[in-house]
Amino acid sequence: MLAAPMELRTLRYFIAVLEAGSLSRAAGSLYIAQPALTAQIKKLEGELGAQLFERSHAGVTPTPAGLQLYEDARRLLSDADAVRDRVLRLPKGPEGSVTVALPLLLVSLLMGPVLASLKRTHPRIRVFVLDDLSLMVKQAMLERRADIGILVDTPAADELNARPFAREAMFFCGKDVQGDVAPLLRPQVVLQTLAREARAMIERGQWQARWLGGASGGGEAAG
Repeated sequence: MLAAPMELRTLRYFIAVLEAGSLSRAAGSLYIAQPALTAQIKKLEGELGAQLFERSHAGVTPTPAGLQLYEDARRLLSDADAVRDRVLRLPKGPEGSVTVALPLLLVSLLMGPVLASLKRTHPRIRVFVLDDLSLMVKQAMLERRADIGILVDTPAADELNARPFAREAMFFCGKDVQGDVAPLLRPQVVLQTLAREARAMIERGQWQARWLGGASGGGEAAG
């Protein structure tokens, strides 16, 4: 046969009696009749199968079982009060924590305004920031050390559910005193110019490598 569950109210009565050291004083502080309080304590002792108090004309003294129950009951009632408080606070907004991973260069650019806005709208949410290289940001999300993240190399995010967040414009800029540069800044012209410059740099690098190789070989022959 299953024992009847203890009620939180009965535990509060028990704590009041122990701290008052007297059934009559505890009954007065609880605003209940002393016979009713005595019946609640006896019921609790019956449910636990243990004597909780030594009774005398001077009052009541807790037994070892009573002292153990006192410690456990205080923790239990504290937890119960915390649960109630959390439930009552729920209408004020969600509560919890979230970890955001993003590249180093974006932390100062994005997180300041985001955190300030979040603090105003959801003050009970705690945000933890992981800032690292883009590769490490992706790794943090794959290892579930971060809940969400921002990547700049989305083609490498095949294992993650990625959505576009922002597009960044890139500009060529400089001081064009005579107006000769502006006509060259059309996208097609810019790409052609970059390709030509890259090819020239590669060719110069190959020539330098050949020249250095030749110079090195000549020195060895002379030796």
